[in-house]
Amino acid sequence: MLRGLGIAKDSANPNSAKLLIDFLLSNEGQTLVGKGGLTPYRDDVDEKEVRYTYQGIADIVGNDNIIVVGFEKALIDQAGDFAKKWTAAMSGK
Repeated sequence: MLRGLGIAKDSANPNSAKLLIDFLLSNEGQTLVGKGGLTPYRDDVDEKEVRYTYQGIADIVGNDNIIVVGFEKALIDQAGDFAKKWTAAMSGK
């Protein structure tokens, strides 16, 4: 599942990154995402071309049974502390 996508502030090639994001969010890009086994979110992706779509799942289970998970600012604010703990744990310290 894709969780997030962004361009680093100090990216060496921000315009190339923007082009990649534009492609990934396009119909063609989302169709390829679906063919790769992930769930495309665009409603113009033909479900016949991919494994399944968000809309197809919603039609089966009902919108009331879908939980949309977002990002919380706390994840960003606490990322530094988490990274330090993770690095220490992975290095055996």
